[in-house]
Amino acid sequence: MPIVFVLMMLWTALPVMGGGYKSESGPYRVDVTDRITLDDARRDAPLTARVYAPVRSDDEADPEPFPLVVFSHGLGGSRAAFERECNHWASHGYVVVCPEHTDSGAMREDRQRGRAMLRSPEHWERRVLDQKLVIDRIETWAAQVEALGAGDIDQERIASAGHSFGAHTSVLMGGALVDTGEQDLTSHRDERIDCVVAISNQGVGAMGFAEKSWAPMHLPVLFVTGTKDGGQRGMTPEDRLRAFELAPPGDKHALLIENASHSSFQERSGRRSSLRSGNAAETYRAIAHHTRQVVLAFLDAHLKGDEKAIAYLSTAGDEGPAAVGDSRAAFRSR
Repeated sequence: MPIVFVLMMLWTALPVMGGGYKSESGPYRVDVTDRITLDDARRDAPLTARVYAPVRSDDEADPEPFPLVVFSHGLGGSRAAFERECNHWASHGYVVVCPEHTDSGAMREDRQRGRAMLRSPEHWERRVLDQKLVIDRIETWAAQVEALGAGDIDQERIASAGHSFGAHTSVLMGGALVDTGEQDLTSHRDERIDCVVAISNQGVGAMGFAEKSWAPMHLPVLFVTGTKDGGQRGMTPEDRLRAFELAPPGDKHALLIENASHSSFQERSGRRSSLRSGNAAETYRAIAHHTRQVVLAFLDAHLKGDEKAIAYLSTAGDEGPAAVGDSRAAFRSR
């Protein structure tokens, strides 16, 4: 039996608490600004990003500033990636910014060039610098968002998140070391980052990661993968989970979802959604919904100190992995 299925049986499950953790939209209406721009001398063109902002009610008493989540798309993706997930998190009181990296559309335009970017330390750093620019220039882009006023963003509570290549970006922001061909492993750590969400992150031997790459990651991290989440050059879900095992213990969490593939973690819309029907469609929807809920619990726990979220992450189920559509989800913390 493959190791990943053994883990499914051994890991404790996230409890199903009234249908999940904050499964419904939150108390805030969400304003979506599809395109904000930031001039950057390093780039041939300005950095563009999409912003999801909670809209306060007029009668909200003593409002606190919203934590910030910077979310990076995968190779060839765009600022519209994880649209429904970002909207969900914003409805629960987060400003979510999705920068569009220079590899956006690369796999459609030139697949060879796109794959070369995956192997390029210069491009790894370029993506990190995009996230850092978003944080450096909060006041600049916030002024382009109608729903945000002065002081609406808490610059002391920031998460870096991403999927696939975006997960690579987020763990570098969180302090993971990477082999760039220099004598020593390189750090791109941004001390302003309080926690990291890495969905379909890379494992040891991929994109510059070594066994000791994870040793400096002392901040909270959520790793998310699935039993069908393979990758280039034979990468397996077990490879992705190695990062969780090698990172220092303390606020490290891993979510493993049975039958989830590399593209299962976001809810699709339009034509791509219609390619699946019946039970398969419902299961993929359930996987995306479960992922967004666990990510929200992680953010609430580590950016807001929410006691219910902390309890949700720390409470082990007694009946094995939780049902997620026709699949199961297992969770582990260390």
